Amino acid sequence: MKDNIFLAYDIRGRDISTHDSFLVGKALGSVLTGTCVVGYDSRKTSPELTEHLIEGLRTSGIKVINIGLVPVPVCYYKVFKNYDFGVYVTGSHLPADYNGFKISLRNGVTIDEGRFLKVKESFYKFKFKSGMAGVSVDITALNDYSSFLETTFGKLPVKCVVDCFNASTSVLSNRVFSNLLNARVINDELLPDFGGRNPEPCEENLGGLRREVLKTKSLFGVGLDGDGDRSVFMDEKGVVIGGNLMTLLFAKNVLKRRGGGLIVVPVSISSRIESFVKEYGGRVLWCRVGHRFIEEELFNNKGVLGGEFSSHFYFNEYYPFSDGIMSTLMLARMIHESGKKLSELVNELPVIIVVKEEIEFPTHKAKNAAMKRIKHELLKAHPNALTIDGVKFSLNDGSSVLVRASETRHTVKVYAESGSKEKAKSLLKEYVSLIK
Repeated sequence: MKDNIFLAYDIRGRDISTHDSFLVGKALGSVLTGTCVVGYDSRKTSPELTEHLIEGLRTSGIKVINIGLVPVPVCYYKVFKNYDFGVYVTGSHLPADYNGFKISLRNGVTIDEGRFLKVKESFYKFKFKSGMAGVSVDITALNDYSSFLETTFGKLPVKCVVDCFNASTSVLSNRVFSNLLNARVINDELLPDFGGRNPEPCEENLGGLRREVLKTKSLFGVGLDGDGDRSVFMDEKGVVIGGNLMTLLFAKNVLKRRGGGLIVVPVSISSRIESFVKEYGGRVLWCRVGHRFIEEELFNNKGVLGGEFSSHFYFNEYYPFSDGIMSTLMLARMIHESGKKLSELVNELPVIIVVKEEIEFPTHKAKNAAMKRIKHELLKAHPNALTIDGVKFSLNDGSSVLVRASETRHTVKVYAESGSKEKAKSLLKEYVSLIK
């Protein structure tokens, strides 16, 4: 395994072997203690990687509970408050030949940086603890999670379309989507190659969902990614609603219900959110981009909601990790209770125009070196910029620009926000050219 497979907070790559998986288990068992819940996604390599991961865990003294093929929120829910940690084997939204490991702790937060670095060190230096523990199989996880959602939301007769992308959320097709919602579920056959497309609910992959929403005259559509923690929504007209607007929509609902609260968002979210949530008694805490950082801030500061540009949503009324299935039910409840269409709810929000482009580098090392230089140059012109993750600065006309290095890819991302699409595109072109 290459060094750059250990990313900011999880392990992911194309070339993960069964031996690597065994050693990841050994490394985790050498740093963490107690009982571990293990689940996996629908990729061809996931069952075999899981088998070797479990062997590594148990031969370092970790008792393992295998819950099988489930979406990642089910695995995290099983861990939350009940077990010491969990490992979920997944390549998330990446192509079928990728795989990896997500690690969650009892508090619902991804493994912290200190222990993650110790796991990485244990893996590469072959410094492992020895032990022997048992393995049990738990077939109740899906039922426990489904029962929790039914108790929390009840049945919501909202006509919608759910695209499972032939991935892990397919196992909830009947138990949640058809049972709790008036849902037409598409692509809910588990396929190791996701039917030949990446399990990434981006605009270009949502054509089938759009056709079904329009054909069935549904109130909304949702595309769920490969492991089910991300949800991309579409209104009744087939218009995709981005993560910025959905974060504002969920924030408005949560703050009105709770009479205020703290909203945690990464720097990639629109700057407009600060003035918006203030109207509803809320305040914003900015953090780095990535689920671990949002989860940590939600947990440590008792935040009520987190949201991302990439359409991860975190409802810390229940737990701090993102859950695309819960997000779907949250939206259905909002539509049901308001009696409004999704497009009408969105029209009540501020206009947000953000455009984005990624600049490719050959390696993580080259990307990071470039970002260091870019940051230095930008801070000369914008010394008051927000620098917790890349550089985010505002201009005199209210426009803003964010430049940051991706944690998972060899890219530097540029986001430009303005009051008009023309101005946003012009800003984007300017700063992409500058970086290139």
